[in-house]
Amino acid sequence: MTLNEKKGILLVERGVYIMLLRDWLKKNNVKAYKFAAEIGIAAATLYRSMGGKQRLSARYGVRIEEVTNGEVSRLEAIWPEEYSKTTSTSTSDKIIEMPKS
Repeated sequence: MTLNEKKGILLVERGVYIMLLRDWLKKNNVKAYKFAAEIGIAAATLYRSMGGKQRLSARYGVRIEEVTNGEVSRLEAIWPEEYSKTTSTSTSDKIIEMPKS
């Protein structure tokens, strides 16, 4: 089951929420250059990564996951171009019930 929700922020796939870093930054009103400094990389590196031009190392993927309290996973941080293909900017909000395990 796949569901795209408004703002391209959440994708629900088998009960897993996906949030891209650029969406997390916007949602939390955090400037990318300040976030980059907090995780210890150059702002230009972070911008290139979010734009799919450069891949971050696993070390920074883990750091992003820690700083965002898991809202952005290390995989989403390392491969944003793969996850951005699956999110959309739908105009309708949808609520789904999580499948029971």
